[in-house]
Amino acid sequence: MPTATGRTAEKPGKFRKNSHRSELTLSHVTVDGAARVLNLQGLAASPIGPVNLLDAAFTNVVEPTNSITNTKAVSYTRVTINGVAPN
Repeated sequence: MPTATGRTAEKPGKFRKNSHRSELTLSHVTVDGAARVLNLQGLAASPIGPVNLLDAAFTNVVEPTNSITNTKAVSYTRVTINGVAPN
């Protein structure tokens, strides 16, 4: 499956938005090569989330520190970024 950077993802992963809440869930994702895992830029008056990332592995990430502003909460379950669990 082609990605925005022209790379091919091994498996497509899953994205789920709960229709009656603003909760976002991204699961079963494998990515090899990315500038960053999360770049979440919500609005002060309308923050994103909460965001749940689970069962995901990201390797060869250039900037392993996520950029997150105006986001209610981010949770990681069984996630690694360059082999390390995020804080």
